[in-house]
Amino acid sequence: MLSFASLASSSTDRASSWALVIALSDSNIARMSHKREPAIIISSIYHLSDVIEQADAVISILGNSDKLIFPDVGSRPVLRLKFDDVGYASGKLVAPSRERIANLIDFARGWNGVGTLLLHCRAGSSRSPAAAMIAAATLGWPYGADLALRVRTSKA
Repeated sequence: MLSFASLASSSTDRASSWALVIALSDSNIARMSHKREPAIIISSIYHLSDVIEQADAVISILGNSDKLIFPDVGSRPVLRLKFDDVGYASGKLVAPSRERIANLIDFARGWNGVGTLLLHCRAGSSRSPAAAMIAAATLGWPYGADLALRVRTSKA
């Protein structure tokens, strides 16, 4: 799992005041459990049970190559995107499409930075971090370049 990283601002502007959680280690899950500040959590499907209670909305990304079913996330709003971790479709592998990315953008706009958005894929190291960057950019989060650097330099 990636290491915990959080960014916040003292500004009252929503776009610059929400925290971004790139991922959680076990010790930081407990620390977050008593906070309810807006956040984005990136997780693998294998650690979903550790963080699902923190989520107000969920984006699940799984593809044919994952050979997994979409998890039950309860009554939370959920967007299920079905594509593989590939740049181009090949055989049974499905690449992300404009339609799927448009669905992601629409879901992020509906979430609007209120509460905690949980994004997961199989490993939590490629599709879900990319989707988190798209969600943050959709809301005009001012630290997009820092987010990209943190995601790019994190180790799964």
